[in-house]
Amino acid sequence: MTENILFAVPQHKVKFYLRFFKWLFVSVILCAIAWIMPDYQWIFFTCGVLVFLCGYYEENKRFKNSILEITDKRALLRVKKWLFRSFEVGLHYEQIINCSYIKKNILHSLTNSGTLYIRASEKPEGQIIADFVPNVEKVARDINHLIILSPLERQQFMQERGGGQVQKNTESPEKVLQNIPGILGVKLLTNDLKKFIFLHEEDRNHGVFEALRKKYTYVVLHGDGFLLPDNSIVHKAERKVIFPPVPFHELSHVNAISGSPSIWVHQKLLELFPDATPRDATILVGVDE
Repeated sequence: MTENILFAVPQHKVKFYLRFFKWLFVSVILCAIAWIMPDYQWIFFTCGVLVFLCGYYEENKRFKNSILEITDKRALLRVKKWLFRSFEVGLHYEQIINCSYIKKNILHSLTNSGTLYIRASEKPEGQIIADFVPNVEKVARDINHLIILSPLERQQFMQERGGGQVQKNTESPEKVLQNIPGILGVKLLTNDLKKFIFLHEEDRNHGVFEALRKKYTYVVLHGDGFLLPDNSIVHKAERKVIFPPVPFHELSHVNAISGSPSIWVHQKLLELFPDATPRDATILVGVDE
């Protein structure tokens, strides 16, 4: 499954200069010390030059690898942190409540940028925050428009705007799950555990049984910061109650289905996570490949 990119938004260049200024300041201090201490001149001067070069390389790498992508399916923020650290967070349009922005300071006004907030819940874990987004008003307006469109309408909107394509997601389902905010652990179910769940789960829990039917089924441990499901997890009609399967959009490329186990099965699954607390919850996620 491919995603059509409407636009990819890097941070405004001023963000790079603000970060690099800290390195430059340290470099200038070291060079100044070299000037007033001739006996250690080469040591401090060399350190000053190294700080300058390392700072420029690191901040330039961070700047080029931190980007906000708006596709026909989700908003995706990629952020490069220090050295080899990086993270990625994405919200599908079905999850997003609203998108807003704020211009906090004079630099935002001078650079026509701002801080963008894409919210899926009121909790900090359920939102994307991107600072120094160029043309932030237009970006927020486009995202709010995409939220109210159906998937087909989004495709048409992308075609009208001339969106490109991004390659199929090749990351393993386990890695994708581990990178989702709020998820504390991921385990692949063995056939024995699948059989146990099949025999002990409530008949009305259709979501769990659909997840078990998939080629691979993962048990996911999550805390309070985990995002709310896209669809209702309970269907009621008079006295009849069922728990339907719920799509898992982060793994839409492998046709993922999820379901929440009953309390008895949940207690059994907690044995897979020695560090789990009583407040943590589990879900089953089944994938085709």
